[in-house]
Amino acid sequence: MAVAYRSDVQELRTQCSGAIAQARTQLLTLSLDLPYLPANGSATAPIANSNTTDPLEAIVQKLMDSDAEALIFCGTGNESGAMAALIDRYRRPLKAIVFTNGAFTRCVGVGMSPDCT
Repeated sequence: MAVAYRSDVQELRTQCSGAIAQARTQLLTLSLDLPYLPANGSATAPIANSNTTDPLEAIVQKLMDSDAEALIFCGTGNESGAMAALIDRYRRPLKAIVFTNGAFTRCVGVGMSPDCT
């Protein structure tokens, strides 16, 4: 099992920490623990040993080289959509994929945040 989560958002980080704890109680093997930061602005944090600066693509590249059969992804809605597209593009077969958004959203309402449209 692989777990990837936004390390800068407490709700998402905590959500995936709970998933990891629950997996361990069920004796599931955690093969990848992949915290990441968004690629926008100055918060780019490429994952080690990756040939891309896109953190989501780096996660999929790590998945390609791992024996993980499932992915739990704790990111924003937009990141979850992008991750699904990348998994499809790389044709990475997984037995299970879980996308969680938690309580986190940058859009409280249209016009209230530069991220809202």
